[in-house]
Amino acid sequence: MPEALMLKKMGRRPRFDMAEIQTGPPAERQVAIEVKAAGVNFAEVLMVHGLYMDAPRTPFIPGYEVAGIVKEAGKKSGYKKGDRVAALTNFGGWAKEIVLDDKQVVKVPASISFAEAASIPVNYTTAAVALKEMCRIRKDDWVLVHGGAGGVGRMALQIAKATGAGTIATVGYDEKKKTAEEAGADHVINYRKESFVEQVNMITGNRGVDCILDPVGGKNLKKDSACLAPTGTIILFGLAAIFKNGRPSRFRLLRAFFRSLTHSPMLLMDKNQGIFGVNMLKFFGSSAEDIIQSHFKTGIESAAKKKIKPLIHKTYPLEEAPLALDELKGGKTVGKIILKIG
Repeated sequence: MPEALMLKKMGRRPRFDMAEIQTGPPAERQVAIEVKAAGVNFAEVLMVHGLYMDAPRTPFIPGYEVAGIVKEAGKKSGYKKGDRVAALTNFGGWAKEIVLDDKQVVKVPASISFAEAASIPVNYTTAAVALKEMCRIRKDDWVLVHGGAGGVGRMALQIAKATGAGTIATVGYDEKKKTAEEAGADHVINYRKESFVEQVNMITGNRGVDCILDPVGGKNLKKDSACLAPTGTIILFGLAAIFKNGRPSRFRLLRAFFRSLTHSPMLLMDKNQGIFGVNMLKFFGSSAEDIIQSHFKTGIESAAKKKIKPLIHKTYPLEEAPLALDELKGGKTVGKIILKIG
């Protein structure tokens, strides 16, 4: 029987255990995947601390994205045994085997490693949905990407640059500047050393930016609004504001929530601005599933054609996923952390 890393207890001292799982044969529109690599995301950091509202009850298997080889395929799935694939998962990715609906799966060419393929589903799709479906960026727009050296941030910069937009990134450490520049940032701001609001307005000639990708939230929202152009959009896709020195707290979670209330519909109407939120899990089973799969497929194709370049920060064996989470919440990673499986 295949094994998986099971989250048994959430909280300040989360507990994981390796456990055998029963996957069963795939239905006619499903595929069974022998997992070779899985992604690690900030949502899992929130999850293990008990601060992620969509998490199932323990015990469960975390993991939102995988890459591997089709072990068995349903007759109507469009896949066959031996196909190299990547997939978006609704939990369950930190396992040596997983069964998924064919809509969650995309074929991967041999030119992309399993580690690279596993770094694309969540990061690229989140960035593409934010920029192309919600912000609808155009040539000569200005885009501000917070966390420009991170997984989503790097993908967003590459997509925005390819669209012909002007790109500004924020980072928390000077050593991350080069990574953001290589991804396509025209300007990089260390937000710990200087006001990104002042810098953004100076760079854009007080015009402001048309789109902001923000994985922080909290008090960042007020600052975002101060450098957002009329008709501009803020895209929230994370809540790093609840962490301080690598530790989350429910107090900071509540504070971030109440700060978000200051951006009421009336205030947004007054400023001709908008705020969107992105939660990839909510796309499963929705009318937008086809849109997500389309962007996912484009991400894989773009990586194969070298139009986007995934960056792997570090790989860990599956059993060391807790160490990977600790490194991710430390805030000094660049690119993607990957779990190597099988």
